[in-house]
Amino acid sequence: MENVTTLIDAKTVTIPKLMELCPPGTADPSPFIYNSTLYTMAGLATVASVVQLTMRPVNPKYFEKVEQE
Repeated sequence: MENVTTLIDAKTVTIPKLMELCPPGTADPSPFIYNSTLYTMAGLATVASVVQLTMRPVNPKYFEKVEQE
């Protein structure tokens, strides 16, 4: 166990290799590693879409008037 960090950095220890050591019936965590990240990104994309749909052009009364010389 004291060499695990070195082995992980050398890509010698991987999740599939660790799963070989687990008891039969242990669920493989690989498909669920990025779930929270992907759900967060989907939520942010949804919020961005709603914000984009609710935007409208600026009323011309707020434009700065430029005097012609």
